[in-house]
Amino acid sequence: MSSSFCSYGDLGDILYLCPSMKLVAGNDGHPVTLYAKNGLREHDPFTAKIPLIESLLLEQDYVEAVLPFEEQVINHDASLFRDRGHPFGVTLASLQAQWLVRRPGDHRGRR
Repeated sequence: MSSSFCSYGDLGDILYLCPSMKLVAGNDGHPVTLYAKNGLREHDPFTAKIPLIESLLLEQDYVEAVLPFEEQVINHDASLFRDRGHPFGVTLASLQAQWLVRRPGDHRGRR
């Protein structure tokens, strides 16, 4: 059984999400499934970019699959990390890590 992450960000968001996914996979002892969700930019669907990053992610021992989001129940909706804005000088990786620690249990379910 794996933990699941979902993001509607962009390729950079996914790369910066890797340390958080690795941490969760290490804590759970199971690889993660990443779901790509459309919605950030209608003219630029994120699911169309899966082939650009899928092979890189699958090379990581903590990633089990990269799939389009189709209303699956997920454990960690990483799209929510931007809810409090993006302060100048704070990296995406830091924002995502803070979100993961700050919102335990508050990011489950569908969105």
